[in-house]
Amino acid sequence: MPSGAELTLIADVSDTGTGVRWVEYSLDGGLTWLLMNSQDGTFDENIETAEITFLAPTASGTYPICVRLGDGAGNVAMPACGNFTVNEPPTGVSAGGPYSSDEGQPVDIVGSASDPEGDSLVYTWSYLPGPAVDSGASCTFGMQQLYQRQLPAPTMDISA
Repeated sequence: MPSGAELTLIADVSDTGTGVRWVEYSLDGGLTWLLMNSQDGTFDENIETAEITFLAPTASGTYPICVRLGDGAGNVAMPACGNFTVNEPPTGVSAGGPYSSDEGQPVDIVGSASDPEGDSLVYTWSYLPGPAVDSGASCTFGMQQLYQRQLPAPTMDISA
């Protein structure tokens, strides 16, 4: 996820004894705890869904995230913790160009970008006709399957 992005943490929690009365999260390994909101407005059931929206840190890196709950008897559960990763977007992104070609002739497209963390990058291309392109023009990419690959989505794994 990019630095400074808005994130929503959703936690499904339960206490079969006296019920969930509050849920907190920590972004510093449990040193500081902040209250989360109940999706239904109040913490008054044995099973609850809590959520909070916050901004990702502005520096790249891996960060801890923990969730814990308190019940009606005053007990505090052991936190469930995991990590999330902040990754800066590529810089110096350029599709090159402008490009031109005679009808039916190939065009070599050369793009460039760099990744601040040194990760390898995958480039994909799409075609959007501009004002100088015939309205019936189309574009076909050769060997498309070699160039379009799915990048892994950022994940947050929290387990007890």
